[in-house]
Amino acid sequence: MNRPDPWRSDDVDRSLEGTLWRREGTSLVYERECASFVDAIAFVNQVAELAEAENHHPDIEISWRTVRLRLTTHQINGLSMRDAQFVEKMDF
Repeated sequence: MNRPDPWRSDDVDRSLEGTLWRREGTSLVYERECASFVDAIAFVNQVAELAEAENHHPDIEISWRTVRLRLTTHQINGLSMRDAQFVEKMDF
């Protein structure tokens, strides 16, 4: 697999406008509070299916009804267009 190009910082900020994602260092973070623990697990399952389809896997934390995703391109220790594409496709 080719090494992805870094995502330019100003492009990251522009792309995140109007989304629930935020940048934290070299990662993008998304948090969702669900109605119940079962709903949180269902959401995680949707994320898992997208991650498998994209072969790009966020770190996932579940705390009762809250799900936190952390997305980065480990290969470059930063953000790349793979992260941008994942954010775009996560419309659920």
